[in-house]
Amino acid sequence: MSVMNEELRVVVGASEHGVRVKIEGELDAASARLLLDVLEAAVDSEVGDVEIDMSMTTFCNSAGLAVLLAAHRQLHLAGRRLRIVHASRPALRSLDLFGTRPLLGPPPGAEAISESGRPVGTTALAADPA
Repeated sequence: MSVMNEELRVVVGASEHGVRVKIEGELDAASARLLLDVLEAAVDSEVGDVEIDMSMTTFCNSAGLAVLLAAHRQLHLAGRRLRIVHASRPALRSLDLFGTRPLLGPPPGAEAISESGRPVGTTALAADPA
């Protein structure tokens, strides 16, 4: 399932342990409601944990983090978890700035990782022409 507005696209799918939510674009006060609706549905589904993929998140402010923290709290009370499994540099910067990285993940020292498994901002090296 995919929902979107002008700034944000949220893709929901299954993961090994429950639900995966991929956040693409700008997560701010104007777009946070979209994510809130998706995460409320994930909480209500009672289907395992919720993994958040922020590898394509280009911006995240306190409004976006508040939505993630609210869902984390609801899931924790139900004996479930919310954790960020991939994060872009802007997402990591917000998590660190607001002190929420230890609670939501990824772990300290982790690089921003894209779905390809490479650190964000890197590309595969082409063969050097001789």
